[in-house]
Amino acid sequence: MEITVDVAGKLFPNIWTLLVQLASTGVLFAVIVKFLWNPGREFIAKKAELTQQELTDARKLKAEAEKDRKEAKLQLSKAGNQAKDIVERGKEEGKIIKEAIIRDGREEADRMLRSAREEISYEEMKMRNNIQKEIVDVAMMATEKLLTGQTDEETNRASIEFMVKEMSGNE
Repeated sequence: MEITVDVAGKLFPNIWTLLVQLASTGVLFAVIVKFLWNPGREFIAKKAELTQQELTDARKLKAEAEKDRKEAKLQLSKAGNQAKDIVERGKEEGKIIKEAIIRDGREEADRMLRSAREEISYEEMKMRNNIQKEIVDVAMMATEKLLTGQTDEETNRASIEFMVKEMSGNE
């Protein structure tokens, strides 16, 4: 059995088969171009435009965020400075109040000291008046005894000393 193989037929394809395959490939290519190529290009163009818009929006948002961050940093700095100013003013007001309290305390102490001195002075004057009155009373009693008793000097001296002791004992 002999097998014959048509080598020339196998190496060179059939022209009709080749034409049919090329025609079907051309039809497929035309269908793809008509129904898929242009819509695909439009889809890709729209997607590229959308992506570009999102990128532009992201850049704008980034710029706004950076601006907001700088403003927040500035406000934080201002708030820190204001807080320092408030603390400083509080310290100054505290010092003023402290000085006022000390001054008021000194004035009150001076007023109390003056009042005490005036009271001491008044009591001292009252005591002097009482002593003067007692001296006058003693002198009057001694004079009365001397005048009524008509005694000698030793008896007068003893009487005066007795009266002084008596007056001293009453205090």
